[in-house]
Amino acid sequence: MSDRLTLGNVPEPRARGAGRPPPGRAPRLWGSRPGRLGVFLVIGCAALGTLVTVVTRTEPGSVLGVLVVAGTAAAALAVRPRVVYVIIPVPALAYVVAASIAGFVHDRASDTSLTGLAVHAAQWIASGFLAMSVATLLAIAATAVRWPRRRMP
Repeated sequence: MSDRLTLGNVPEPRARGAGRPPPGRAPRLWGSRPGRLGVFLVIGCAALGTLVTVVTRTEPGSVLGVLVVAGTAAAALAVRPRVVYVIIPVPALAYVVAASIAGFVHDRASDTSLTGLAVHAAQWIASGFLAMSVATLLAIAATAVRWPRRRMP
């Protein structure tokens, strides 16, 4: 008899090594990570896009947008199917922050007034509308496809 107590239908705690793959098989990397890793992946790609935009001395736009979409796709594939929904709001928020930072660094002349800064910030953010939309729709589609179907009785 086991030294662990079980009450009714409550399962016993997992044994050590229960989540590991069988010997001889490589651990599964894609589709097994926690949701926060997906969030960090999108934010990291947005930060990389900000860095590339600042280094190339261009306005926020295509480079940043492509990296945010790529980060969203990678994050949707990397996380567990039940937590893909966590990624849905991240691409738009990450793009807005990244574009604001990159734009502020690029356009130093815009800091002469708050009105000029607001107008420029609206342009930086609007330049990534298509990328934000595509990345968000990609996260929604990944959630719909990867979410496990309910079992019919």
